[in-house]
Parts: sequence; C-alpha cells; structure tokens
Amino acid sequence: MYNYFPEVFMKKFVLVIIIVLYLSSSLLVAAVDPAWYKITHSLGDWLSMGTKNLDDNPISNMYLGHYDINRAEGYENTTSWKNSNKIWDSQKSKLTFVLITTTPRARLEHVSKPNTTIDMSYEVNIGEDLITIANNTQTPTIATATMNYYLGSNINVSVIMPQGQHSKYRGDYTSFLTMQIYAEYGTDNQVLLKEFTYIVVVYFKKTEEPIITNLTINKYPCADNVNITNLQQGGAYLNVGSVNFWSNDTESTNSYSLQISPKINPLLGDFTFVHENSASSFTYKVHVPGRSTPNSKQFSVPVPPPAGNLAWNDFIEIAISSVYTPNILALGKYTSTIVIELVSNN
Repeated sequence: MYNYFPEVFMKKFVLVIIIVLYLSSSLLVAAVDPAWYKITHSLGDWLSMGTKNLDDNPISNMYLGHYDINRAEGYENTTSWKNSNKIWDSQKSKLTFVLITTTPRARLEHVSKPNTTIDMSYEVNIGEDLITIANNTQTPTIATATMNYYLGSNINVSVIMPQGQHSKYRGDYTSFLTMQIYAEYGTDNQVLLKEFTYIVVVYFKKTEEPIITNLTINKYPCADNVNITNLQQGGAYLNVGSVNFWSNDTESTNSYSLQISPKINPLLGDFTFVHENSASSFTYKVHVPGRSTPNSKQFSVPVPPPAGNLAWNDFIEIAISSVYTPNILALGKYTSTIVIELVSNN
C-alpha cells in the first residue's frame, strides 16, 4: 500500500492518505515482535530539497539516504522475547524488503508537463545483493536478506539525461522510493517492522519555483494486531501511526488543516471496525495526542503556521481509544480505515 503521496502544485490542492488497521478478536500473537529491532532511516538534503540542477554535472550513484537495522538494545528483556524460543532463528532474522517507486517504473516526473519524464535508477544493497530499480524495472520489487547483528546500506540515485533537444525538459521534477521492511513476509504472522519514503526533488536548467508539498504517513506495526482488551481500559489509547507534512507555500495567505475521517460515511459516520465476513462491527474513537480530544466522528486539526518565510512543517500521531464491543461479537478479523486529508484553506 502506498503510504506516501508527494505532490507538486501550482494551485490549491487536497491530498488523501489511508491507514488500514487490522484487529483480530482472537488476538493472534505474531512470532516476531518489532520491539526486537532498531530500524533507522536518513534522507540527505542534496537531492530532496529542490536545489539540485541536473544540468550542473551528471548524477551517478549520488547519495540520497541510508537505512540501518540492528538488534534493539534490551530486546532480551522484553516479555515477548522471554516467551519466545530466545533464538535468532530464520523467523526473526530473515527480513523482506518491498521497494515501491513513483510509478510502476522508476523515473523523474515533470511537475507541470504531463508525460514529460527523465529516466533514473535507485540502487540499494539488501544484504549481499545490489538491487537496482530502473526505468525498465517493474515495482514493487521484493528482496530478502538475513540480519544477524546488522543490515544497512546507502540509497543512491543515477539519472540518465535524454539525448538531443533539451529545451522541453526544463523545469522541476519529483520521484520517490518507499521501503517497507517485513518479518515473516507472506505468512499469517507477517509483521511490518518499518516503512520510510526517500524523496527526490530536482530541476533541469531552470526551476519554476513551484509549490512543493510532501505528505507522508508511517503506519506503526502495532496497527496490524490491535489488542481489544487493553483499549477497553479507562484512559488507554494506542498510537497506530504518524503523519508528517511539509510545504514551501509561504507566500500565499493559505492555512492548512488535517481532516481525519472514517472511510465509511466520512461526514456523519463513526470510526468503526468491520468484520471481514459478516455484519459484526464495533466503534472506537480517534484523537491526536496533545492536539485534540477523542472523537467518534470526523474532526480536523489545524496545522500551526510557519514563522516568517520558513516552510510549513508539522508532525502528528494518530491514536485510537474507547473501543466499545457488544456482548455478542463474531470471531475473526476486523478492519477499519482512517482517512487523513490535507486541506488547503483559502
């Protein structure tokens, strides 16, 4: 699932992001706990801030970002590890990487000229394998590696400038690469350990200084197997994801807000978990810790305005709470979708 929607706009816009939450009334226990891993990502400024001119010099294996995976400090003290076989066997050490690009194939896309693209490629080491995602590589691309104590790699970018007349290629371009890291991928115990998006924003010969807006979401692994009992305790809540917003729209009189809604009947409906094979369902509440109170229906959170001519930047977490379950509840898997919409207010 795409959890990142970078867009570049010359006018007002709306973005929509969806979180899918999975809940099992039988409370399945995964064999792997994300708390056993420490996974970090970094993104460099050189190719992600819109200041790099493709005409300056060739881009070949240029640094975009990095990822690191280690065993988490103190993992052996967690309850889940103590209840496991306490061995870093294949279930725990075999990790699967799912790599997704802007389109089915990697390329730079012009922000205002439809069908104007420049070929490019991403390169990343997954264990001992060098993975190249180019314009002829269909994505998602899936690779596996074994983590004993550490896995990590730079993410590099190469750009292939077109031959011949270049005038039509002038302007700004964007691309992205999303990396999802799973344990026990493809099994009933599949766990998403981490997800991150590497952003590319560059221009060729002349920048049009467009409004560039990046909206990203990170669904936390705990959202794939929610514990109902814990959320029925007074005051208990669970952070299931986070949202990061950035925009250089500093010269207009716009203001922004993040509108949070249930996918089903967003204007009037309640946040609801729905059984996959029956009409059984139950409600819950959603809030932004530190920014709102728990809500059973659609609500909005204003984005704080930037200081001076600085870019807009905001980070929030999404929490669920107040789960209400009827006395009779069908066993099985329940899902719910939270829609987070970025609204530009005139």
